[in-house]
Amino acid sequence: MPPENPEFLPVHNLLDRTAEELPVTEFPIRLIAGQELAGASPLDITREGYIFKFWYVKDDKPENMDITQIDGFSVVYGDEDSGEYINQPLILFSYLLPGKNKYEIRRGRPLGIFYGVHPNHIQYEEKPDFYLVTEDAKYADKPREERIRSFPLWRIKGVMGDPEQLQEEFMPAL
Repeated sequence: MPPENPEFLPVHNLLDRTAEELPVTEFPIRLIAGQELAGASPLDITREGYIFKFWYVKDDKPENMDITQIDGFSVVYGDEDSGEYINQPLILFSYLLPGKNKYEIRRGRPLGIFYGVHPNHIQYEEKPDFYLVTEDAKYADKPREERIRSFPLWRIKGVMGDPEQLQEEFMPAL
């Protein structure tokens, strides 16, 4: 899991917090059919066989959908360069690198949804947000704890829209 930080926690640890303590609680999630799932709060990602379920809270009740229904996410299988992830389902997404207008394709085994500002992102003066936390297959040759990466959902192309347009809202200092 990511480094211990009281300002960066798994969402399921935050459900009893008030709106003042959890400023960003919902946003529209873009779906592949061109629709939006409005008023939803990301909760978790679970794996059922070869399907990843994206859990969210809407109207105070938990719901889920196949993650491939969300714009920006697809499921691929680890290849020969994937170390222990070979033939394992991974989430594939395009990620806007911090402080650059450059995207990088990432593949990862999801560990959960976190909320806050990751300690490594404080330097960019990012606002609190939901993060996808994964074991990143890009680092399959490293020890497991060094593979863990945290990706703000707003920087994943498609999930909330165009990250380059959202950058001003979430990283106003840049």
